[in-house]
Amino acid sequence: MADQKPDVEKGKLSEIESHYRNLYTKEAVQYDATRFNHERGQHFNTKEQQAIHKLLDLPAGNTLLDVPTGTGRIGAYMAEQGLQVTGFDITRNMMLEARKLAESWELGNKFVFVEGNGRELPFPTASFDGVMSIRFFHLLPTPLHRPFVVDMWRVVKPGGTLLIQYDSALTGGGLITWPREAHRRLIKKHKPRYYFWPHQLASVFEGIPYEVHGFSVPGSRFLSAKGADFVENLVATGVKGFLANRVFVKAVKPL
Repeated sequence: MADQKPDVEKGKLSEIESHYRNLYTKEAVQYDATRFNHERGQHFNTKEQQAIHKLLDLPAGNTLLDVPTGTGRIGAYMAEQGLQVTGFDITRNMMLEARKLAESWELGNKFVFVEGNGRELPFPTASFDGVMSIRFFHLLPTPLHRPFVVDMWRVVKPGGTLLIQYDSALTGGGLITWPREAHRRLIKKHKPRYYFWPHQLASVFEGIPYEVHGFSVPGSRFLSAKGADFVENLVATGVKGFLANRVFVKAVKPL
């Protein structure tokens, strides 16, 4: 598969990037407060931070690229666990919030920041022991994912880990996903959110060895065993992961 995008996709990608840069420039200050500043949000945040740290499985002192870092919610936690984190983002106001968080946690040089575009990372090949991308790819239609994944994979060291989070189209067997999508489109008049299907892994991660992990916060959402069996018969690969609240695709670069 060719990694170069046709001109039409480049134009679409630039338009999407401009839209979200403007959106998150405005939302940066209240971004975390509206999502995680309540008991349920704090519980989810804690569990997600712990799950990501466990999946990365990087020892203290290793380097980690967080792209996009957003408000630093995950990156700061990883730095607190002893990793050397570089936060990378296209939106300056989001990084300002991440800097404030790093300062309040007194992380010093354990959490540093670089501004730029995730599809053209300004780092040499094999620069980081780990690269993670959390709450990002749902903003893009799937055909535009590949350039970002390829460049993230490029900067991972041999033996290092790439971890990417997706929103699954099969969450709760679709009982949760699609009513929420209909509400966004019909009631809120939002542009479509781009859910991810298991069969799309083959093209996005072509040439990259990966495994799928699901993440659910206990008690927040569930699917009956009978329902899980039904969906498992429909989807051969990664079905258990794709039924979860969030899906993590993990790739370890061969030595």
